[in-house]
Amino acid sequence: MKQYRDVKKLLCTIILLVSVQSGFAQTFLNEKFNGAFPPQGWTIDNVAEKWVKSETNNAGGEAP
Repeated sequence: MKQYRDVKKLLCTIILLVSVQSGFAQTFLNEKFNGAFPPQGWTIDNVAEKWVKSETNNAGGEAP
Protein backbone atom coordinates (compact mmCIF):
# COMPACT_ATOMS: atom_id res chain seq x y z
CA MET A 1 0.00 0.00 0.00
CA LYS A 2 2.90 2.35 0.75
CA GLN A 3 4.23 1.92 -2.79
CA TYR A 4 0.85 2.97 -4.19
CA ARG A 5 0.92 6.17 -2.09
CA ASP A 6 4.48 6.95 -3.22
CA VAL A 7 3.57 6.49 -6.88
CA LYS A 8 0.45 8.61 -6.41
CA LYS A 9 2.51 11.41 -4.80
CA LEU A 10 5.07 11.24 -7.58
CA LEU A 11 2.39 11.35 -10.27
CA CYS A 12 0.66 14.31 -8.61
CA THR A 13 4.00 16.14 -8.34
CA ILE A 14 4.76 15.55 -12.03
CA ILE A 15 1.30 16.73 -13.08
CA LEU A 16 1.66 19.84 -10.91
CA LEU A 17 5.10 20.67 -12.34
CA VAL A 18 3.91 20.22 -15.93
CA SER A 19 0.84 22.37 -15.37
CA VAL A 20 2.87 25.14 -13.67
CA GLN A 21 5.46 25.11 -16.45
CA SER A 22 2.80 25.33 -19.15
CA GLY A 23 1.47 28.43 -17.40
CA PHE A 24 4.82 30.13 -17.98
CA ALA A 25 5.16 29.02 -21.59
CA GLN A 26 5.84 31.77 -24.11
CA THR A 27 5.24 31.98 -27.80
CA PHE A 28 7.58 34.13 -29.81
CA LEU A 29 6.25 35.52 -33.06
CA ASN A 30 8.32 36.93 -35.85
CA GLU A 31 6.33 38.88 -38.43
CA LYS A 32 8.19 40.43 -41.32
CA PHE A 33 6.45 43.12 -43.31
CA ASN A 34 8.64 43.03 -46.38
CA GLY A 35 6.71 44.22 -49.38
CA ALA A 36 3.23 45.69 -49.45
CA PHE A 37 1.74 47.34 -46.39
CA PRO A 38 -0.66 46.29 -45.11
CA PRO A 39 0.03 42.67 -46.03
CA GLN A 40 -2.26 40.93 -48.47
CA GLY A 41 -5.54 39.95 -46.83
CA TRP A 42 -5.42 42.73 -44.22
CA THR A 43 -7.73 45.72 -44.34
CA ILE A 44 -7.65 49.19 -42.80
CA ASP A 45 -11.11 50.41 -41.86
CA ASN A 46 -11.90 54.06 -41.01
CA VAL A 47 -8.50 54.84 -39.44
CA ALA A 48 -6.02 54.66 -42.32
CA GLU A 49 -4.08 57.64 -40.90
CA LYS A 50 -3.26 55.58 -37.77
CA TRP A 51 -1.48 52.84 -39.74
CA VAL A 52 2.05 53.48 -41.00
CA LYS A 53 5.03 51.41 -42.02
CA SER A 54 8.04 52.48 -39.97
CA GLU A 55 11.63 51.65 -40.88
CA THR A 56 12.73 51.57 -37.22
CA ASN A 57 13.42 48.89 -34.66
CA ASN A 58 11.75 50.71 -31.74
CA ALA A 59 10.01 47.50 -30.67
CA GLY A 60 13.26 45.55 -30.86
CA GLY A 61 14.58 43.20 -33.49
CA GLU A 62 16.01 44.33 -36.78
CA ALA A 63 14.68 47.19 -38.88
CA PRO A 64 13.53 46.14 -42.37
